Amino acid sequence: MLFLADCTSLYYLKTFAYFRVSGYFMTTLKLTNYNVLSTGADGGHHYISTEIEYNGVTRQITALFKNKSDEKMLSDKLEITVRGNLVDEGLQQSLMLLDTEIIDRQ
Repeated sequence: MLFLADCTSLYYLKTFAYFRVSGYFMTTLKLTNYNVLSTGADGGHHYISTEIEYNGVTRQITALFKNKSDEKMLSDKLEITVRGNLVDEGLQQSLMLLDTEIIDRQ
């Protein structure tokens, strides 16, 4: 089990899929509290940043999207379920969710 965290409270987060793929773990996460950030490069890209409790440690996680169409659907106010390749390069680094796709939004 993982827990989604922000500065004030923890939210339940369940990993629906957990497959080992070329050093990455295919993971599905339900996110209820996150920040949508953007870059100015290449017409601008949007990505998600939040904190989760992972293996008993609160860690920063960044989700980078596979398709720009998913980036356009982001809103800080919506609960979303995303799937991507989870990368953990050690406690000193943020977790990364690569090739992320939105599979449900509410």
